[in-house]
Amino acid sequence: MRSLAAQTVPPDAYEVLVIDNGSSDGTAELLLCYGRNFRNWQGLREAQPGAAAARNRGVLASRGEVVLFLDDDVIAASDLLQEHLNTQAAHPGSAVLGYATAGAKPVLLFIGF
Repeated sequence: MRSLAAQTVPPDAYEVLVIDNGSSDGTAELLLCYGRNFRNWQGLREAQPGAAAARNRGVLASRGEVVLFLDDDVIAASDLLQEHLNTQAAHPGSAVLGYATAGAKPVLLFIGF
């Protein structure tokens, strides 16, 4: 979560929605802590299990025109949001797919809108 708070895009230009989808490890308390420190941060709960339910909850709560889906184990490069905005501007109406690495394991990122 710290990597999303340290983006090169100004904090008032994006929002972060973290969907807690049935955690039992203190995630809810952590989200409250982040919410106090960042105005653009919102922690939400989704009772229906599954990634699709969590993503749907986030899309419905989002106020933006572009949505970036990240999993909980992704550490975003500081220019991740800016690079995706640049790609969206260069290719309006497109979906952006990209790869990142988590150690030696590739991770697929999907941006939809």
